[in-house]
Amino acid sequence: MDKAFNDNNNDLPWTLIVAALQGELTSEDRLQLEAWLAISPANRAQFERLEQVWKEGMADYPRYVEVDETRAWSEVQARLDPGAAPRTSVVPLRNALPRMGRWRWAVAAALLLLVAGGAEIWQKARNGGGARYETAAGEQRSITLADGTTVAMEPETRIQVTGARTVVLLSGKAGFVVTHHNDKPFEVVMDGAGVRDIGTSFVVTRTADSIEVEVTEGKVAFTNKVTGETRELSAGGTVWMLMSGDHRGETQTAALRFDNARLAEVIAAVQQKFGKKIGLADKALADRRLTVHLDGESFDDAVKVICASLNLESQADSTGYILKNR
Repeated sequence: MDKAFNDNNNDLPWTLIVAALQGELTSEDRLQLEAWLAISPANRAQFERLEQVWKEGMADYPRYVEVDETRAWSEVQARLDPGAAPRTSVVPLRNALPRMGRWRWAVAAALLLLVAGGAEIWQKARNGGGARYETAAGEQRSITLADGTTVAMEPETRIQVTGARTVVLLSGKAGFVVTHHNDKPFEVVMDGAGVRDIGTSFVVTRTADSIEVEVTEGKVAFTNKVTGETRELSAGGTVWMLMSGDHRGETQTAALRFDNARLAEVIAAVQQKFGKKIGLADKALADRRLTVHLDGESFDDAVKVICASLNLESQADSTGYILKNR
């Protein structure tokens, strides 16, 4: 077995992998597995290696399924730990694996781990891959991921953390303030679309009929899996994607929509759209936050709306405007 495979097998989503090899993935499970595979070529290579192991080294698996549970588990245990005393009853894995619901998941996983050289990670396999979070009606929740990224979950939202930098949004609405790493992008994955950060905070809403992404700060790369198109959205940008009916995959975009955004981000987006300058008399103003929708506004009117939102005043100069406290 390759050393790289052995070094990383503790981090594999074993529950999903075994279900895939047995052809028992639900549509939700398949989405989570695809998200994990998309994280890196190494993940896909590990899955393909396990797939090969399953095909070539699992000839005895049907024998374990066909016999009674107690005898099957005893034989698997003997292969995992030849020196252990025989068990007289089956290890109660069914409660630990409610989503699989059948003892033969345990047999399949045990044999797969054995062939892959991973008896020492059996306990890890029992726990499955990733953490799931959800909110009830009327409940809001904020969680911090291992990399420092924070996720603000709105009511009736479900997410699955499938890797150190990947979250599957199963349903609902969640805001992400991402801890950026140039060499390891953060991704939000959904059925039909994906969002990858380019140093940003953003909000994603997933309903049965649509996906909406609103960028508060920085940029994201939005991928439409139906058409294969990827586009960048900057602060103030919004994209809606239809997810049902004959119009599935169609998108609409809007610019200059900001929700609790830093003034610096609002100014940058307005300057980019109109090609005119907006300066600040006091640099401390850059961190003031505001919520404004400037779609359809002229440059002059956009400046007026910004000033009214933050109780500022503007002074025109040869290049544009300077903003300052009243």
